[in-house]
Amino acid sequence: MRFRRRIRVVSIYNSCRRPKLGDKFSSGQGQKGRYAIQRSWNVPRYDMNPHGYPSRMTVDKLMELLTGKNAILSGKFRYGTAFGGDQVNVVCEELAARGFNYVGKDMLTSGITGQQLCAYIYFGPIYYQELKYMVLDKMHARARGPRYLVNRFRLRHF
Repeated sequence: MRFRRRIRVVSIYNSCRRPKLGDKFSSGQGQKGRYAIQRSWNVPRYDMNPHGYPSRMTVDKLMELLTGKNAILSGKFRYGTAFGGDQVNVVCEELAARGFNYVGKDMLTSGITGQQLCAYIYFGPIYYQELKYMVLDKMHARARGPRYLVNRFRLRHF
């Protein structure tokens, strides 16, 4: 009795890509957004819809911002979720003891004019992952061929 060995060849292609305009990112809490650059300043930014905060369970993201800022300032590891670890008032008191705003908002200075902005801005470090919806993978273009007259979309099956 002879045994036949089946050989399967699997090729894996890895590539290292830098973020491009339109790439999609997501935080650990499921808030998705896109990578963009302001044309007038050529500064990268991350566009996220703020209406997702009240409709989803994303209090954890705000807590991660606070504890992340506190962890950087103290040099210690922190548990930055809403389900355990430090309580919000403890983290806020530690921020205030270091000379920062109690709730984590800061006055920023404009990089263009050098003047302080007229609003407190809530910011801090947070973990984001890049989703597989990358612009290079989704770029499909066609210059010729039949199109609908109304909306100029391409006709199907062509």
